[in-house]
Amino acid sequence: MKMRKKMCMKMNVRERERERERERVGKDDEKWKGAREVVVEDCSGLMAVL
Repeated sequence: MKMRKKMCMKMNVRERERERERERVGKDDEKWKGAREVVVEDCSGLMAVL
């Protein structure tokens, strides 16, 4: 259970890194949004499994 929560937190860290990359690049906004939504869905799925 705890490992899955840590995985979720790691995903959130990656999500923040992607946000920074997206701000730096400033283009392909929709593509980045899609990637972020998928990460959030995965994280929610893990929490739901718990």
